[in-house]
Amino acid sequence: TRLDALAAEPGPPVITDMIGIATSWGRRTAGEVELALTAIETAAATTPPGASEKVRWRTNVERAEVLLELGRADEAASVLPALSERAELQDVIYDAAAQIRVRLALGEVDEAVAVARDIALNAAGFAPYFDAVAVAVEALLTAGLLTEAQALVDAARARAREVGTAFLDEAQARIFVAAGDAERARPLLESVVTQAAERGFRLVEWRVRLLLAETLAAGEAERLVLEVATMAQASGAARIVDEARALARRRGLAVPEPAPPDRVAELDVIAGGERVVTSMFADVR
Repeated sequence: TRLDALAAEPGPPVITDMIGIATSWGRRTAGEVELALTAIETAAATTPPGASEKVRWRTNVERAEVLLELGRADEAASVLPALSERAELQDVIYDAAAQIRVRLALGEVDEAVAVARDIALNAAGFAPYFDAVAVAVEALLTAGLLTEAQALVDAARARAREVGTAFLDEAQARIFVAAGDAERARPLLESVVTQAAERGFRLVEWRVRLLLAETLAAGEAERLVLEVATMAQASGAARIVDEARALARRRGLAVPEPAPPDRVAELDVIAGGERVVTSMFADVR
């Protein structure tokens, strides 16, 4: 891979000290959560003594995200840097998902909303990194704050160009689902799923497919929930599996159980066949 090639070459610490973090990020976003843990734990254990505080901070943010996706929220909270350790707006882009989702996983909804409201104060300033806006909307909707969530998306749209807008589509669809407007949510979600799948953003794809299941009739929803849970289970993405099972119980669907390995391979082929070329999810950090 490009990261392997980069790691084999000498270079300035600002680059070489970040390779382990980048490797974990790539594994995690691809849904390979257990491999991501190995990468980030190795990076944490081998960080040079002279590494910058920024490298150490980003390492712990990534560790928190990986542990959370593995279903280990308490451990994630224990390594998550304090909000006071942020030094600039860019830090909010990096840690927004971990700061909000760890709090939500622990039932700290008011605290998650406070973080989301800080993001809302500068919504347009996050362009084109609107994943921070999308996760802020998750917190606001968990608290039932639909009007605030819509205002946040509208403010972000005011500065949006082409890159990153899929995250705003996801956020808008979440608002539609929360408002009971499945018809308006569905096409947005289908588009985001297609884009995420093509770019290999499996965690985004799985999470949005579960949201899409909220808009479907029982039979279709049950099939989709089972597919997502099976693929996530095979990758160690325990949090996605928990979300799938919670959705199934909430809607009165069959609660998904682990599928045999041959079925996992079959579902992966099905998912791959749905992909359409797009550059909307290109990472430009």
